[in-house]
Amino acid sequence: MSSNDELNLKLKELLEIIKIEMLSSSNAGNELRDKARKTKVSSIAISALITIVLGLTFLKEYGKWAAIILSGILTAINSWDAYTSYDKRSQQELNITSLLKNLYQDIHLYLTGNNSPEDSVYKDFKKRYDEIQEQYTDDRKSLENESSNNSDGKENQ
Repeated sequence: MSSNDELNLKLKELLEIIKIEMLSSSNAGNELRDKARKTKVSSIAISALITIVLGLTFLKEYGKWAAIILSGILTAINSWDAYTSYDKRSQQELNITSLLKNLYQDIHLYLTGNNSPEDSVYKDFKKRYDEIQEQYTDDRKSLENESSNNSDGKENQ
């Protein structure tokens, strides 16, 4: 196998890996975005329900207790939302998908009509891929630390 054939194979394998990761990140981002929306809608709906229950004067004591129970549920939902960071995680996944898509397109365009790829170009593509993976890992660690600080009651500085 010639050096060009080997580089072509490496670039095609890198394309396949990127393709799989784009699909995975895109699906994860969409699922997280859906969870974030559901959490936000639940929070809004319960907040509105609390306001309505408190406004219904004929409920008297029952209304007060119902509002307290609903407030507890609302607090749990909002705490869960802060802990899971669905919005931020969704954004991270979709950003990574975008970066991978750009890299995928660059490699694909490079390979189109190019039968003699250069080793330095492969190394540049691989370096970009590694940097994207490193950024993803750093972002995840940052989100986990932020989530951990929020659940401990600490403020981000």
